[in-house]
Amino acid sequence: MIGPIDRYIEHPIFRFNCRGLNNKSSDLPSLSVSINTDDQGVFDTYIENEYALIALALEKEMKESKSYEVEDIYEYLDYIRKQGFEQAFK
Repeated sequence: MIGPIDRYIEHPIFRFNCRGLNNKSSDLPSLSVSINTDDQGVFDTYIENEYALIALALEKEMKESKSYEVEDIYEYLDYIRKQGFEQAFK
């Protein structure tokens, strides 16, 4: 648990890496991030649910700000997914 946030779009993942989601992304950090379930038994969630929550937050923000397109959301999620594979323990 990260802590209290009022809206999912306030999740730190977007501050740490928002690659391709807005025109100011070059001014923001581009840290390596991933979406995880950490402990499915404790948090009662699945990885699919976590990706869906990110997608829904981005879709809602897109409708409000009109700063990116639906394709940008899919590209962002795929980019994050690939980062997760790169970060996996081997």
